Amino acid sequence: MNISPPGSEKKARIYYFDTLRAFLILLVLIIHSANMLVPSYNMGVGGNSPYLQYCIDFLPQWIIALFFLFAGAGTRFALRRRTAGQFIGERCRRLLIPLIGGFLLIAPLQAYFEALGQPGQPTNFLAFSASFLTHIPFSWNPQWMGAYLHHLWFLADLFLISLLLLPLCRFFQSDSGSKLLDKLTSFCEGHKGLAAFWLFLVPLALVQLGLRPAFPGYQNWADVFTWLLCYIYGYVLFATPRFAPSLPGLAKER
Repeated sequence: MNISPPGSEKKARIYYFDTLRAFLILLVLIIHSANMLVPSYNMGVGGNSPYLQYCIDFLPQWIIALFFLFAGAGTRFALRRRTAGQFIGERCRRLLIPLIGGFLLIAPLQAYFEALGQPGQPTNFLAFSASFLTHIPFSWNPQWMGAYLHHLWFLADLFLISLLLLPLCRFFQSDSGSKLLDKLTSFCEGHKGLAAFWLFLVPLALVQLGLRPAFPGYQNWADVFTWLLCYIYGYVLFATPRFAPSLPGLAKER
């Protein structure tokens, strides 16, 4: 399989891409702050706004999907100038090490405060932390990461998904993968909205219809496979400027 060597492609930075990611991070901050004002949050200060609850339940579904879309696009940009080994090393530095650090330093503290006020509440933080760190509830249900790692679940999911899909992303860099992307691009150019329907919306709908009944709930397998697709979509959309004709006008040289 012939793959273009790192650094062989022209490098350009899409500045609005960074702006959108910053905006999503700001939304995440607002949503997590608003959690304190709804009754469903066990560390809240009280509140009973159904409209705020609807927003908190609805918006994260789209925000997280967009984060994975941007992560896929970021992988496309990263692999232009990195080998697979360099990419894995970078993922470890940026995702795995912060995940481990957060697991050791932040997750026990958050779990401790959530346990306060509950039946059988802990009395000693050090004893609680030792028990928390040594009793990891591994499960085939991916929801365990959200329940145990709290907000760090995103780092775990992103790390695993980026490694799992790395072979596919590398394939897209090969001659065969480039030809496939060219065919997809030509199909999109010729069919416009119909292409978006079949290539992007239908797979997402099939994942939800096929997995959601068996795996309900946030961060379950239906969500994980949706994020897998979003990651792939992000890579493919930015693999060639022809997928998004406006990109060349918005890209600037580094």
